[in-house]
Amino acid sequence: MLAKIERAAKINKKTLIFFIFSAGFIGFLMLFLNLMIRGLDVAYVLPEDDSQRKWDPKLLRMVSFGHLPAVLDWLWVKGLSEQAIDHVPQGVHPELYYRLDLITDLDSAFYMAYFAGANLLAVIRNDAMGARDLLIKAKKFRGSELDTYPKKFIQTQWKDPWKISLLLGYVYLMELNDMPNASIEFQEASQYPQAPPYLTRLSKRLQASGGQYEVGLKLLEFLARSTEDERVLERLERQHHSLQIAQFIFHLNEQFKEYLKAQNRLQGGLSDWELFVEKEKISLRDPWGGDLRFNLSGGVTTSTPYEKVFGLD
Repeated sequence: MLAKIERAAKINKKTLIFFIFSAGFIGFLMLFLNLMIRGLDVAYVLPEDDSQRKWDPKLLRMVSFGHLPAVLDWLWVKGLSEQAIDHVPQGVHPELYYRLDLITDLDSAFYMAYFAGANLLAVIRNDAMGARDLLIKAKKFRGSELDTYPKKFIQTQWKDPWKISLLLGYVYLMELNDMPNASIEFQEASQYPQAPPYLTRLSKRLQASGGQYEVGLKLLEFLARSTEDERVLERLERQHHSLQIAQFIFHLNEQFKEYLKAQNRLQGGLSDWELFVEKEKISLRDPWGGDLRFNLSGGVTTSTPYEKVFGLD
């Protein structure tokens, strides 16, 4: 009996020594990796330097000595605990972007690194291009690799894959002023069975002729009702005015195309435009007093000045 107790004590002692050694090694590894990443000095790096600043994931796999899951958790916690909240200049990535890029290189199935990471980049750090690139990376994984993972993993970790496209659509629309690409993403998100019904309605509206203008105008009206800042309200009203003009020109051009189609013409010239104006009794002035003009590209423009809103001409 005494011999058994002595053997058990020896085993427990070995286990304790192994545990202490392992904990110490992991702690040393975390310190080593922290020093390496600090030495990279990747904060506020211009995008054109990405190829020089991107840390090789193969190197990190090698120096992790089989403890890659612990390293990933450490990188993720470091990213979430980053204290910098200032907006980076346009076209510049914060250190957080490179950390998230590294995490998703090492684990391409890390859903929260994509979704929460893109939110942090776009909203907190004002790095819209970084958020866009991270979400495009997520879409590539979703399209080419996700189906190879176990169903249980997909149901727990990737149960809402449509949210990637929804967030990317938001980034395109609100951060990059790009309605055409946002429309593509919203329509893609609506195709998933788990997607909410409002996305289906939004998708149908966007696919309709002139639907992007309608959605853009309603969004600007909603934003205007939601702000009390006079400067913001003034900007939104200016954008609303410009988008109304763009919408008018779009529909007039569509009407002219339908006229040409009825004449079995693919393109029209100045004479076609003049006949169209006469037949349809079109005023040569837009509702804002500008002169309507037929341009060399075969379309109609106006002398009323307006800015491009949400990437819509």
